Amino acid sequence: MAINFPSSGLTVGQTFQQADRAWEWDGEKWKATGTTSTNAVGASVTFEGATDDAYETTLTVIDPTADRTITLKNASGTVAFTSDIPTVAGVYAPLADPTLTGTPAAPTAAANTSTTQVATTAFVMTEVGDYAPLASPTLTGTPAAPTAAANTNTTQVATTAFVMTEVGDYLPTATAASTYAPLADPTFTGNVTVQSLDMDDIVAGDIIYGSGADTLARLAKGSDDEVLTLASGIPSWAAAGGGGGLSTYQVFTSSGTFTIPAGVTEVRVWVTGGGGGGAGTGASTGNTQDGPGGGGGGTAIEKITGLTPAGTVAVTVGTGGAGGAANGNNTAGITNGSSGGTSSFGAYCSATGGGYGGSSGNAGWGGIGSGGDLNIKGNGGGVGPCTVASSSDQSNAMSGHGGGSYWGGGSYASNLSSGSIWGFGGEAYGGGGSGAKSRAVSSTSFGGGAGHAGIVVVEYVA
Repeated sequence: MAINFPSSGLTVGQTFQQADRAWEWDGEKWKATGTTSTNAVGASVTFEGATDDAYETTLTVIDPTADRTITLKNASGTVAFTSDIPTVAGVYAPLADPTLTGTPAAPTAAANTSTTQVATTAFVMTEVGDYAPLASPTLTGTPAAPTAAANTNTTQVATTAFVMTEVGDYLPTATAASTYAPLADPTFTGNVTVQSLDMDDIVAGDIIYGSGADTLARLAKGSDDEVLTLASGIPSWAAAGGGGGLSTYQVFTSSGTFTIPAGVTEVRVWVTGGGGGGAGTGASTGNTQDGPGGGGGGTAIEKITGLTPAGTVAVTVGTGGAGGAANGNNTAGITNGSSGGTSSFGAYCSATGGGYGGSSGNAGWGGIGSGGDLNIKGNGGGVGPCTVASSSDQSNAMSGHGGGSYWGGGSYASNLSSGSIWGFGGEAYGGGGSGAKSRAVSSTSFGGGAGHAGIVVVEYVA
């Protein structure tokens, strides 16, 4: 319902009534003074607003089931709607067990505060600064700790009181300097006993050794020229011929496995690579062909310590290189041999094989040891006076010899005043094969000599 108040000629105290409501002009506005009857205004009150138009604001009252009183605050302001209040669940945390997000802030309590006040990170860092870390703390001043009971043997901190109690069980009460020997350069008197060893029993040449955990033992001096040996950790004297040095050998001429014997912890090994093969030749009447020889295998010699009995070491023996094939009736028919294989004793040391005699007239190079205390290079193969010569050179022509190794020479060169001949195989372990020879008066070709396989020798005390 719209209320049309008078708007002109108004005086203070002037009244106005519409229906059962009374109004009074206070000089600025119409003020409701109550009803003119005992009836309620109704379920709603409608306000026109500053402009008399078709739009009004209506206050609606839900039909009460008892007397209700709504009191407006004694202050100026704007009434807030429930829609103006943010959703509680999405904006505010509950008082009980709140879960905060973001970076919540709070006042920082004074140092050493011990109440239920919220602790900020600044408060925590201040308090932590007064304490040592649990891991590897560095303490200052005079740190104190509980004193453990006597004979405690744990990781508990030992106080000075605990230490003095324990030390008192071993040292007499006297503390005079003359009672004890200094740690540095002590001079003992009387009958001194060290781990049940009477010092008076020890004479020149005796050996003191550890016979077990925290236990010493004495080995009386041996006789002249005896040597000290060790068996299961216990030393003893033995005749020079029966102890010391290396006396047992195990020879590998093909690849295999070395099993370390019981009681053996050191060995000496010789490792030699295979010899290279000599070159083969062709044959053509009126021309002489002399094949170059293969090189000798290299050798590594090493003393190896710290081995574990019953352990194993892989042994590789390099094969000898094959000789070059006979090349038929071919004027320039010299053929390559092949290089010798590499030998090794586990990962300790190795030696490469000798190089091959080549069709270009080059002799095989010598192999070389690697990883040994001593690494030896094999001899290179020989080159004949000519590779392809005319018939007038036949009387001087010879093939290239095989290169020698640590163990001896390679094969000798082929030399005939007429006719042809094959190359000879390496003589010693790792020796190179010689080259073949074809003379001008013959149409027969021959193959080069094969290199000798390498070898691995293991020496030790049985």
